[in-house]
Amino acid sequence: MAWFRYLKYGEVTSSSVTSSNYQYPNVRRKINFPLPSQDIEANTWVFVDISDLGIDKVINSSLSEESQERSFVVVYESRSNDDYLFQPVNTNIYDNRLFFQTAEKHYKDIEIQKQYSVYYKTKNIKNIAKVVNGDIEDYEAVDDIESEFVYSIVQYDDYYSEVQTTDVKKYSLSFLNNNIDWKDGVSQNPGATAVGNFTGPSLKIFCSKGPDYGIMKLRIIGLSSEATPSSEVVVDWQEIDLYDSENSNDNEVYSITSLSYRKYVFEIKSDFEKNILSSNGRINLNKYSYLLDQDLTLSSEEISPFLLTRIITVIG
Repeated sequence: MAWFRYLKYGEVTSSSVTSSNYQYPNVRRKINFPLPSQDIEANTWVFVDISDLGIDKVINSSLSEESQERSFVVVYESRSNDDYLFQPVNTNIYDNRLFFQTAEKHYKDIEIQKQYSVYYKTKNIKNIAKVVNGDIEDYEAVDDIESEFVYSIVQYDDYYSEVQTTDVKKYSLSFLNNNIDWKDGVSQNPGATAVGNFTGPSLKIFCSKGPDYGIMKLRIIGLSSEATPSSEVVVDWQEIDLYDSENSNDNEVYSITSLSYRKYVFEIKSDFEKNILSSNGRINLNKYSYLLDQDLTLSSEEISPFLLTRIITVIG
């Protein structure tokens, strides 16, 4: 497949003249994206573990490594060797994970036809913007303020995926004995139970609150995996009072960010318990959000053939 390229700074001076004075990132790793287990909307944040890989490192003038937050970017590109259609996407590093936004919608059980790759060890590679280069669309090196792909949010909230109570996908809510114990996300009988699944390390749950809502019970169970062979309760039963003097929806009633990167289920029960001020013990689940783990991995490092050519030329 072709190597990502972008025009050197100030190359485009006229839309009627096509420049070919490109520069090329030093190294890349292809991102292995398994067959999607559910539909993934465009601009969804996904991530891959980059522990100990030095993705944000560059070699400075003293020939030592230093961190540079603009030295890497994920690009969505064709798998063809002669196709130079590239689409950089918003990219950031947080908690030893490389986060990036999907370039387009990906559908459940349908192979992604293009390739996500991370290009790195290249100073200011994020300082690029789309330009018209003659009769083609291209990317050009620009000043910091003009860069289109700098993203530096450093909290989990900005990367969450959201699940509505009506969603039908891999990660979703299941209402046990639905239409009897539950109706449209509202508990109808004592003992009503709902189960949701998600990937750690974070989870938020949103419910209605009001004068006629009761107490919700919640626990979280970590599922077995290669790293953790046995399932275990990681958050035991907690009670969350949904009473409020005013009615409101989509209230964040529970949040946790300290879980591990693994798969979990949470269980919610409605026993119709309530405080003395509430007129009813029901609960109303609205939605939940979490950090979507698509089980992405990285391929081995590739060195730019253009960089190798320059090295051979200098040595020669």
